[in-house]
Amino acid sequence: CIRDSGYCVAMTDARAERTFISTCGAETRGPVDAFDHLEVSGDDVVYLSGYSLADEASRVALERLARRLTKARAGCTALFDVSPMVGSVPMSSLEHLGALGPVWSLNEREAGLLADRLELRVEAGDHAGVCEALSGRLGTVLVRVGEQGSWFSDGGAARHTPSTVSYTHLRAHETSLHLVCRLLFEKIFFFNDTATTEIYTLHIVGSVRCV
Repeated sequence: CIRDSGYCVAMTDARAERTFISTCGAETRGPVDAFDHLEVSGDDVVYLSGYSLADEASRVALERLARRLTKARAGCTALFDVSPMVGSVPMSSLEHLGALGPVWSLNEREAGLLADRLELRVEAGDHAGVCEALSGRLGTVLVRVGEQGSWFSDGGAARHTPSTVSYTHLRAHETSLHLVCRLLFEKIFFFNDTATTEIYTLHIVGSVRCV
């Protein structure tokens, strides 16, 4: 059947602060087997959006994909941009995606929400502490804190870069998912003191909203 797609309304106040009002549409109500035939190889990057977990059908589809890739040991690199949904989706869904060993990308609020759900005790405003605590449970974690920069941990002490995490400041109409992934991975390569010129295929699965 034909359904309308969702939309997002952006409101800007006199201080240039933006508020987004989103509504879900057909993009969050795909069939549960939507990704069953997605072919992923070891040098691919899979971008996972937390907004895909907001609707039951898309959540099940994403979980099916995660289970299949985990079982097949596909070896791909997964990037999980958790979104504010991390505060309300079933923990079982996060565990399914976590089995892929993704890079967990969270902003300050999302990091706090997930830390609370995992019962990790971290002082408010301790960005390094929450990054390290989450990494200890989840693996590779990038916590973005706007103008304060970001903190990165791969199981050890969190490392900080004061530079703004670029993609959080992209305007909605400028945002490209390929650019989002590239900027996030550039940030991670910076922390790891590594660089890459490899060509990869980016698979975008589920729904994405610019917020």
